[in-house]
Amino acid sequence: MALKKSYARLSSLFDEQEWVIQIRSTLEGEVAEEDTNTMASIFCVPKELLNCKPEAYAPQVFAFGPYHHWQTHLYDMERYKLAAARRVQALLPDVLRLHQVVQQFMKHEYKIRCHYHKQVS
Repeated sequence: MALKKSYARLSSLFDEQEWVIQIRSTLEGEVAEEDTNTMASIFCVPKELLNCKPEAYAPQVFAFGPYHHWQTHLYDMERYKLAAARRVQALLPDVLRLHQVVQQFMKHEYKIRCHYHKQVS
């Protein structure tokens, strides 16, 4: 019994320390960002509207963005999205590769996420 309490306390302390580290890292990384005035512009559809006609608010052909990405009925379009990405990659100069584009997105991740009205994982 004492072992369980001790483990729970350690686990709680660990979670708290991880949280502090994460918050500190986030704050330090975003001090230089000038997006403190960024207003949310991407919202979830209110349930009242969604209940009336859900298909009007859900992608029918392909997923773009985090909300519908893993829906199986949209998987057929993935190959077309990949083909389009390959065509764009072929048009880019050799010095600009996909990993560099990804790095730029990661550099501005906080600024991008600020446009969502709630946390997107």
